[in-house]
Amino acid sequence: MRNKLLLLLVAACGLGGCASQPTYGPSKDGAADYNLGRSDAVKQQYWIIQNQQKALQTKPQPRVSYYTFTTGGTTTNGVTTVPTTEYLRIEN
Repeated sequence: MRNKLLLLLVAACGLGGCASQPTYGPSKDGAADYNLGRSDAVKQQYWIIQNQQKALQTKPQPRVSYYTFTTGGTTTNGVTTVPTTEYLRIEN
């Protein structure tokens, strides 16, 4: 009889402890606000990505031209340099 009473007491305390565990996440009062905030954040991220992709598509291609010039082929202080052709890329 004493063992049964002890077992019943331990079981009641154990179940009572399980029932009083803290819950995580939104409370019932703020659950609707929590879900609205989450969906709003998702929408904001969606439109940020859409605007970034639109900006990449509408960006005009630059007009590229090359300026060609020759360097070297001179003698300075007894040192002769080899002439080379250089190209300078210019974007407008």
